[in-house]
Amino acid sequence: MQSEASIWSARPALPAGTGPDGELVVWESGRLAFERLQQRLARRGAGAPVAGPLLVFGLVHAGGNVTGWPYARRRAALESLFADRRLQVPLTLCPSTTDPAVARGWLEWTAAGLEELCFMRLDEPYVRGARSWRKYKVRATADAIVGAVTGSLAAPPDGAAGPLRRSGPPAVHRAQLVITAYEAGLVAS
Repeated sequence: MQSEASIWSARPALPAGTGPDGELVVWESGRLAFERLQQRLARRGAGAPVAGPLLVFGLVHAGGNVTGWPYARRRAALESLFADRRLQVPLTLCPSTTDPAVARGWLEWTAAGLEELCFMRLDEPYVRGARSWRKYKVRATADAIVGAVTGSLAAPPDGAAGPLRRSGPPAVHRAQLVITAYEAGLVAS
């Protein structure tokens, strides 16, 4: 894995005024390990999991603000930046396609940790604070809230959880669930 310092060490390879848009990823045991980044959010400082490379999927500055450019133009500029500067890890160019067959093939990468595909209109600018792009999740997930645990909070053996609701009374979805060591750590913190 790359250290956070190595991500910043890539900065001199970028022209002044360049602002990539991306997501930190952790590649571990042959797959993307998003849970390691979640652990990083829960634990700051010493002992926090190491951040991985930056998967760059967008460009917001290129000598000036380019968010008004359509996605196709920003993507072309990003690909040129990677090619012209021969950028490499810790910066990684996120794959992109307009070919539906290629996108369908990516849906088979779940064993490598792929969780979703994002779709953006080629003619749309980047709109801060608005999500104009769409996501297709590879597997169904749901947000839930732990309503009760048995045993101590430091090491609960099981608990009750329900769907996360914005209003109204909570509803128990599963009266008994086994809590993993990682989840127990989140409950304890």
